[in-house]
Amino acid sequence: IDEADSEIQKRVSDMAKIERRATLLANEKEASLKALEQIETQVNAYMDAEDYMHAELKLRSKEIEALRNEAFSTKDKIRQLEHDKDSALEALHASQQALVAAEEAHAMSQEACNTAAYDSLCEKQMQMLELEAQIVCLKGELEQVRERMVRVQAAAEREKEAREREIEQG
Repeated sequence: IDEADSEIQKRVSDMAKIERRATLLANEKEASLKALEQIETQVNAYMDAEDYMHAELKLRSKEIEALRNEAFSTKDKIRQLEHDKDSALEALHASQQALVAAEEAHAMSQEACNTAAYDSLCEKQMQMLELEAQIVCLKGELEQVRERMVRVQAAAEREKEAREREIEQG
């Protein structure tokens, strides 16, 4: 009987140990499941952040492309304005030559000058003044376009650098 009693106590003790072990394993399992849930939450957050970064990068790429296109358009406008300025300068030079010729003719025949020659001289002077005014306007526009192009190029460069930093950090 003592032997059977001892065997029963031993088995009860073993059962208690098994129950404690089962409780510890259940607690470990619960902690592991919670840790797994946290990891899944972090993975989802990282995936959301990555999706956001990709969308942001795509948006920045479009903005940079728009700035590039604007820069090309601005360069074309500058070329056109420079061409217009050159044409105006050529016209001014021709008018100045005509004015000089008219002044020389006027000086040679000053006493015999008639009203038509005087009107022509006045008209040439007016044309010259108008052309000079056009040149001043074109120079102002050209300077504004150049300044805008410098700003656009600087903005494009900043965007490019920002995108490169995002890519490096990503």
